[in-house]
Amino acid sequence: MKKLFIKNLLYVLIFFPLFYSCSVQQKMDGEIKLQVAGLNSGVLPSVDELFSSIQVIPLETMDSCLLMNVEKVVPCKNGYFVFDNLKPALYQFDGTGKFVREIGGKGNGPGEFQLLADFMIDEKKDRITLLSSYGFLLEYDWDGNYIEKIILPVKPNYYSMVLLNNGQNLALWSCVNMEENGITIVDYYSHAYVNGYWNNDRILDMGLMHPFYSYNKNVYFGSAYQPRVYRLESNSLEYEYSWDFGTEGIDDKLLTSYAAIKKIGKRNRKLLQDLNDGILPYSMECHAQNSRYYYVALRSGVGMHRPFKNVFYEKQTGRSFVFEKMKEGISVQTLFLAEDYLLSVLPYEEVSLYKGLLDEDEYAKISDMKEDDNMCLVKFVLK
Repeated sequence: MKKLFIKNLLYVLIFFPLFYSCSVQQKMDGEIKLQVAGLNSGVLPSVDELFSSIQVIPLETMDSCLLMNVEKVVPCKNGYFVFDNLKPALYQFDGTGKFVREIGGKGNGPGEFQLLADFMIDEKKDRITLLSSYGFLLEYDWDGNYIEKIILPVKPNYYSMVLLNNGQNLALWSCVNMEENGITIVDYYSHAYVNGYWNNDRILDMGLMHPFYSYNKNVYFGSAYQPRVYRLESNSLEYEYSWDFGTEGIDDKLLTSYAAIKKIGKRNRKLLQDLNDGILPYSMECHAQNSRYYYVALRSGVGMHRPFKNVFYEKQTGRSFVFEKMKEGISVQTLFLAEDYLLSVLPYEEVSLYKGLLDEDEYAKISDMKEDDNMCLVKFVLK
């Protein structure tokens, strides 16, 4: 019995690293580093390693609602708000995926916009707020009725917003020159300027236009190429943790070399060329966390159809799951990470792969899906 136990123990010690990327969380001098090795190991998790169940929510296709590229999804009151950044438009669906309404619309009239960058749902106020890159907010009630237009402090642009944990202030993100603050804090009710942070190279900031996420009543901020993630307060920006991908990480010297290129256009072309050639290995997008995982998506190359490489870092054990596609061939594009599930989209070309993963009734929802139909949301319930 003792020999058998030792043999089994050796088996576990030898083969356990094959199932997960080698990871460890270190805290040195107050810094939490999430060390992840093996980004390109090719070791893929299966669906049942990460998820306990899968549900599909086909989004209804209508002439008045034809989705092009879903960038953000927020579940709210047994339904979903879906932001299409190419239209641009914000659509509301019920819990089954039935179309409810479009919020606002493109135009120059009251409650209309030419360019839409982000949205926010405030359940306490029953308000839906749209952010225009041109420096104003549009507010609507829960039925989509237009309420008012709010002018923001003057900035070259605005791309993202989030309500801070005190409920009193709003944080906004701009892609600006180093002399200006990328993060602007305004009073949520008067919309007067309160504070500002983050002076950084604009070219580096352009890699991630939605850098905020919320978790456990806090707001966090992460960038595209720099590994540190911060906790954002009304009066401070506090370092929280950083990603460490070892030799597969982004070289600080490479980032510094871009700053040495004085002409902005030339600097931007150099960065894009390095992304295309793999010299700059990836951009970091969709920073998030829940009580079990830290999460980030890595995207290599250029273009809107770049695949997402998911990195789930398990807080308790320090192990990581790293994959573009799972063993079953399905991809995950995390659009929303909750405590017990995540929301992704189901690419049309992967529909058949779900036949063995869903029960008969669930698969019937997507079995007749057509290529030009609106995309389907996938709810992956975490183990």
